[in-house]
Amino acid sequence: MRSRALNRVFNRALIDLEYRRSLLDNLRATLRAEGVPEHELRLLEALAPRTLRELAQALETVHAQTYH
Repeated sequence: MRSRALNRVFNRALIDLEYRRSLLDNLRATLRAEGVPEHELRLLEALAPRTLRELAQALETVHAQTYH
């Protein structure tokens, strides 16, 4: 399971276009500001999502790598 912080980030990115842009343009800073754990942040950075679809896929990868 992903952290609650990471779930909140993704849910907000779905509905808030400006936040989504900020997230995709400044992934580390945005995730840190939301309290996403460092290990999840590093995994997402390695995947370097550039679109909402890529972000969703990256979140699934983080979910699988973090807890399996």
